[in-house]
Amino acid sequence: QANIDGVSVLRLLIGTDGKVEEVTLMKSSGSSALDNSAIRACRQWRFTSAKNGSGQKVRCYWDIPIRFRLDR
Repeated sequence: QANIDGVSVLRLLIGTDGKVEEVTLMKSSGSSALDNSAIRACRQWRFTSAKNGSGQKVRCYWDIPIRFRLDR
């Protein structure tokens, strides 16, 4: 309805249990509403745990762009 779009770039810290432990806004979309929406969504995501070379579960960071685009 607000006719805004953009890309929020987030850095996620994913724990050994696959849950998102931390979300950091690396680059704003230019809209705090979009940025906050992306952060809230990412906090709910779950992942398969990352593993090191020995097969042990490890925490990891993942930088991800979240694109908001209106099809006009």
